[in-house]
Amino acid sequence: MIERPAELGPRNPYAQIDPILFSWAEEYGLRLCFVDREDEVRCFRLRNARNRKYEVSLDYPADDGGTRIHIWRTDDRGALTIATGLAQLRQNLDSVYDLAMKGGPTGQPTWLPPPRWIRLLLRWLRLDTP
Repeated sequence: MIERPAELGPRNPYAQIDPILFSWAEEYGLRLCFVDREDEVRCFRLRNARNRKYEVSLDYPADDGGTRIHIWRTDDRGALTIATGLAQLRQNLDSVYDLAMKGGPTGQPTWLPPPRWIRLLLRWLRLDTP
């Protein structure tokens, strides 16, 4: 059973989402990170079969339990953000897991824009479409 470390103190800004997140992470066998640079956080890392690494973090929940889930590849700068309510949290965590592990929610490879040098080469060769 995943539990919040006692040394973090009595105030838990993630108290509304922790039970859902902990049971979900335990189901998938994931290790959660609780502290980053002295701030309390909720994040975890994923690595898919193609050895691509992803990091997932959750914002502090609002009073109604709504939060945002952020996922990004560790070798990329862009992030995908999903706003979720407390009732949809588990479903959206499943979607994020599928996105990282299968390449997309439907299992299809996710299209990522080519690196800048490829775009410049295509433009120079006039093979890109406006």
